[in-house]
Amino acid sequence: MSLLVAVAVGLGIGATAYFATRKSSVEKPNLPVLASVCGAAMTLFVVTFAFLAVSASQALASARKDTFAEAGALRELYWVTTAMPDQERDWTQSRIRGYAEEVVTGEWPAMARGETSRHAQEVLDELRVHLGQAVRDDPVARGEALSRIHDVYTARRARISNIGVGIPPIMLGALVASAAVALGCVLLIGFPPSWRNIVALGLLAGEIAFGLYLIVQLNHPFGGDVHIGPDAFQQALDRFRARV
Repeated sequence: MSLLVAVAVGLGIGATAYFATRKSSVEKPNLPVLASVCGAAMTLFVVTFAFLAVSASQALASARKDTFAEAGALRELYWVTTAMPDQERDWTQSRIRGYAEEVVTGEWPAMARGETSRHAQEVLDELRVHLGQAVRDDPVARGEALSRIHDVYTARRARISNIGVGIPPIMLGALVASAAVALGCVLLIGFPPSWRNIVALGLLAGEIAFGLYLIVQLNHPFGGDVHIGPDAFQQALDRFRARV
């Protein structure tokens, strides 16, 4: 839907450019001034776009790293529990699988809406309480299990902190404003109404519209068309189930 909106904006600006070219033979704008303003606005747009694209890409990479770190800590916890007595091991591993399943099926869709899964947190809390009471006769195994569950908690907090990560509204506003000023100056300059000029202006408008669309899609790591999926947890689940 966002792509359709961006295309519509580009086409609309291109149509406006067409009508602006038809008036160029009547109006005599101050071309040097308009060209300078247009160049400055385009430069601001390009610089702002590059900064936001790099920033959003880095945030996306950081969120992906945190996701794989949590899934890795969960796998380590699962392997540690294999040394537990049968009954405790089976209960603990079933809860670990349940947590991973809830993250994939429940929490991931919630994160796209800027929320988390309360049930996932409850399962993890229950697991921590159980591990604190388990294998009391083996302090080494108990300490290892508690260390691993602590790693899962730390990684989970890092992943959740990425839900609210986004481009500051003032930066998005600067990007949109610079794009509007640049296109406005181009329209004010006016060009002879040839098909080449119309195509060139339409391509410029489409390029700017796509740049705005791309930045908006990169704005949230877990939502939009460009986002991080639960692949790390799904891979962990596949490995857990292969050992059942």
